[in-house]
Amino acid sequence: MRHFYYNRAYLTVFFLFILLPVFLYFVLEMKREYIHHQVRVDTNMIKTQVKEMIALKKQSTLNLSMLLANNLSVAMNIENENYAVLERAKNSLMSNSMNYQNIWIQYFDVKGVSLFRSWTTDAHVPFSPKRTDITELINQSDPKSRASIDVGVYDLTFRGASPLYSVDGNLLGYIEVMTHFNSIAVELESQGIESAVLVEERYKSELLKPSNNEFIGNYYVANLGIKEHIKDIIGAIGVEEFQTIKAYKTVGHYYVVDIPIYNRAHERVAVYYAFIDNKHFIEVLALEKRAYYLLFSFIAGYLLLFTLLFRMSQKFSQQSTLSKHRMLSLKESEQDSKTDKRESVYIDSLTGAFKRSKLDIDIKSLNGFTIIVFNIDNFSYINSYYGFRIGDEVLKKVVQRLRQISSNRIYRINGDEFAIFEKNYAELIEVIKSTFIQEPLEVDTLQFRLRFSFGIHFSSTGEGGIREASTALRKAKKEGKNRYMLYKEENLQKRRQFVQFNNILFSALENNQIVPFFQGIRNNKSGAIQKYEALVRIVNGDEVYSPSEFSDVAKVGAFLTDITKVIIEKSLLFLRDNSFELSINITEDDLQSNYLIDYLQMHCKANNIDSSRITLEIVEEISTAQTQAHLQQLYALKASGFKIALDDFGVEYSNFERITQLDIDYLKIDGKYIKDIDTNKKHYNIVASIVYFAKSIGLEVIVEYVESQSIQDKIDFLGIEYSQGYLFSKPQPHI
Repeated sequence: MRHFYYNRAYLTVFFLFILLPVFLYFVLEMKREYIHHQVRVDTNMIKTQVKEMIALKKQSTLNLSMLLANNLSVAMNIENENYAVLERAKNSLMSNSMNYQNIWIQYFDVKGVSLFRSWTTDAHVPFSPKRTDITELINQSDPKSRASIDVGVYDLTFRGASPLYSVDGNLLGYIEVMTHFNSIAVELESQGIESAVLVEERYKSELLKPSNNEFIGNYYVANLGIKEHIKDIIGAIGVEEFQTIKAYKTVGHYYVVDIPIYNRAHERVAVYYAFIDNKHFIEVLALEKRAYYLLFSFIAGYLLLFTLLFRMSQKFSQQSTLSKHRMLSLKESEQDSKTDKRESVYIDSLTGAFKRSKLDIDIKSLNGFTIIVFNIDNFSYINSYYGFRIGDEVLKKVVQRLRQISSNRIYRINGDEFAIFEKNYAELIEVIKSTFIQEPLEVDTLQFRLRFSFGIHFSSTGEGGIREASTALRKAKKEGKNRYMLYKEENLQKRRQFVQFNNILFSALENNQIVPFFQGIRNNKSGAIQKYEALVRIVNGDEVYSPSEFSDVAKVGAFLTDITKVIIEKSLLFLRDNSFELSINITEDDLQSNYLIDYLQMHCKANNIDSSRITLEIVEEISTAQTQAHLQQLYALKASGFKIALDDFGVEYSNFERITQLDIDYLKIDGKYIKDIDTNKKHYNIVASIVYFAKSIGLEVIVEYVESQSIQDKIDFLGIEYSQGYLFSKPQPHI
């Protein structure tokens, strides 16, 4: 019997030594996959940054062509065949912006023939053959502006083309502005990221006079000043190997990601390779070291456990061990059977995820949690166009992918709507978004790149949950999908404040507590305040409330029209004994009510005030709506002598073309660009572009939030006509 014990002990030792390397292999694989996941998340963020920089450069190039095409001076010179104005415009743009050190301008006449090219000494010699893409634009009934990225004789460039019209409204042709990729590469280099922009080899024959003259094999290098060691790396490994990148590629101490670049026909013309030094991933490298320390600790613990098991194996007989194992196996089998039957009630038969009923049970057992409710954007289209069978398969694969991403339970609430508990919701959402975009789901040879909208609810007490997260989800989809929104428990307090201000606003209208405060607008040429803006306030004893506290309440409660009428009536009283001009804000509700013309004329007449002293400020949202009734009212107000100002220009609705359609007198630039114009180069360039555009079409510019002399110095340098802010005038109840 004693030999029997020893034999069993040796057998235990044998199996433990076999299992140890297998288990270590799986631990190392898990570590490698986790680090790969972390790097993939970080590199995806950099890829997104590069894509946004390319899109911004593309839009900015188009904006430059629009600025030139809308400049009356340019139009008149081109009509008189004085093309030197384009050379001067190019030099001005390059000297005023660090982002445009490489700009080329080309002018095409109405036949599509190039009559001016800024990059050649033969700039004024007509060039044939005609550009077919420009000819197609010219032949359209309503020629439009267009942005693209294309390969030409000289280089890979951003191109923005806009129609040019004479003073009489006749089409003179197209202005095309071309810019280079180099500013993007320079910006990334400041972040420690090297760049290589490689044009597809099929375009080598088209690059007859490449400006950079750098090639790696048959691939043209489109970014100036590429580092020699980057060229050596690509040349040694081979461009073809880089074309196999999925998420990223590790080369030496670099992580390499690729961003494809497409032309207007959505053909890939080039690839932007970003070489990211591993210094960007300090946390990942530290994590890898900690993983090794943890692994070594585990080995030591495993060996200790191995010794204990070896000693225990010598104390028990084989018969008693087998008996115990049999009894344990029988109990476990019975328990597993009961558990399987109980759990099957809560399992969704299609996807294998947990059902809504299981989610309700789990929530009750939690004292605090963070729940994410999300669904697939536009999933109904998949069912409509491909059928429900394909839709069901997509749902199955979504759950499979989610289980690879997260170890938490996945719940299917209904249809394509899922839920998951996750405290680090932002990180999980980013992984879900990037994974489903970078790695499409494949169903019956079909590939789907899925996007999701997310609603998140925090609960510190265990109360609420699905309903609150679903409310946030609906808000996310309303805001434009492919994003997430938070529903926090303090929303209850916000609703109470909303009710409170509803009562305050109603009482203010009933008790004559709506009053105008006046803020001066300085004429920057004379240095004197010649205009004032009437700002609405609620004054209740010592309490003064500004629109930021009650504007949402006023809009929901339909109080905006009542407020505007009070401001008009009270503000005009202050103009009777002076010669100042006054600006009054009007809303979309005012235009929809269609009362402004009669009401303004009545009070101007009663106070003996000329309508030309009144400026009506409208916001971009109103000009965007452009309903026929709104436009007719604005035209009628102009015909009656009132002036129109477009307020908050530069926010999400801004459109240069729309300004030319509205008959406005002043352009007010949104204050977020003015607050830090003295320190933020990007905001300064945006303001400079808007001012340049406004001057080209004869508009005067007003800026708000001028709160320091350094800000005013920038405004004076740009030649802006009017300034408004605390530096010159604070809102006061009297002029």
